[in-house]
Amino acid sequence: MRRPVEQERFVVGCALTRTALAGYLGRPLVAVRLSRRCPRCSRPHGKPHLAADLRPQIHWSTSYAGDLLLVAFALDTPLGVDVEELAPVFPVDGIARLALTMHERSALCQFGATERTQGLLRYWVRKEAIAKATGEGLRLPFSKLTVSGPDELPRLLCWPDQQPLERVALYDLKVGVAHLASLAVLSGPRLPIMLDGSALLRR
Repeated sequence: MRRPVEQERFVVGCALTRTALAGYLGRPLVAVRLSRRCPRCSRPHGKPHLAADLRPQIHWSTSYAGDLLLVAFALDTPLGVDVEELAPVFPVDGIARLALTMHERSALCQFGATERTQGLLRYWVRKEAIAKATGEGLRLPFSKLTVSGPDELPRLLCWPDQQPLERVALYDLKVGVAHLASLAVLSGPRLPIMLDGSALLRR
């Protein structure tokens, strides 16, 4: 992260994560240590987790876009969250060729110009949430991952890992008119609860 604004978002994300975890665990903030150790190479770029081995295990995922930061938590199940800012100028066709399946591109062509940008971002946040939940990130080929259309209920239709599709629950999150966000949970349906992180940090 080279830009100061990115560094600041990262620090706020860590602060919010540790504050929420400390409150849930009933521990002092300084006792909550985070680790990003990669299970493949041991370098600090892996999916973040608690340094202490706790039961039940707490999973979380973080995403930033513009002035919005989301952190999602779950017990004993991996999850992923992604948020994107709606931008007036967006290379829809170029990204669609890289990130969407033929079926998804065909469905996207049925929308008008403005709706196409929102549609592409809706596809993207759903796929990115799944990729974060699996821990694969951008190693997961989005062009082989099929999700439901932007105007349909969020659902995973096909993915290359050959895992049971019902194992992945997808949710579109309401985060205001300037952003789109989705949540993926790998253990089937859960009930997402939205809380105000700014209020938590102020306390």
